[in-house]
Amino acid sequence: LSRGQVTVTANSQDIPLNWSLEPICKELPISCPSVTLANSQVNLSASVDALLLAAQTQNFNGIDATANVQLGVDNGTVNASTRLIGGQVNAIADARQLQLDKWLPDLPVSVALLDSSVNISGSVETLLNAAQTQNLSGINATVNARLGVNEGTVTTQTQLSNGQLKIVANAGQIGVNDIIPNLPATIALLDAQVNTSGSISTFLNAAQTQDLTGINATVNARLGVNEGTLTTRTQL
Repeated sequence: LSRGQVTVTANSQDIPLNWSLEPICKELPISCPSVTLANSQVNLSASVDALLLAAQTQNFNGIDATANVQLGVDNGTVNASTRLIGGQVNAIADARQLQLDKWLPDLPVSVALLDSSVNISGSVETLLNAAQTQNLSGINATVNARLGVNEGTVTTQTQLSNGQLKIVANAGQIGVNDIIPNLPATIALLDAQVNTSGSISTFLNAAQTQDLTGINATVNARLGVNEGTLTTRTQL
């Protein structure tokens, strides 16, 4: 603290976090992964007046802060970087080599998150409001992910901008019999593409009411059925 200005720097490394996850895992049908806080650094700079104002009004315009975190999750990694400046938040995260079926033992096939990236931006006010009201119109986000499903892959690209959500997914070389074992024929998803778009409020409403009005979607798929192929196109 110097001349009314507060500067805080904090560092940590090699801290096991399983103790904090175990109560959550016990309430869910999952197996807890081994999680370690490998490295973290937090920097904060603001005047005392700005900190007091933020505590009273949730106005963070006068606070500058950065946080960088690296987690070890079983044999994979999760990295996150967050910046707060002028009341705006930008968060970037990536994850690699996370074996999901190890945590979800009821999955019928081997599933791994090979790599993924997340980028989220918005004002602190918008993010706090979204947490209370599910109004995501002021938040911009992109999520890219690549999954390994047995010998095949699934890639997804999700974009949220100005309250509109767009999702593109591609999948290929996935044995359907591994997922549904009692099928009367040998079936493989050779390749498929899914395109979905709509307002985020429409998607949230559909999750609760199953009313898909307002959602646009196309699904193109090519299946291998025994020695033949089947091509389908579905549009909503």
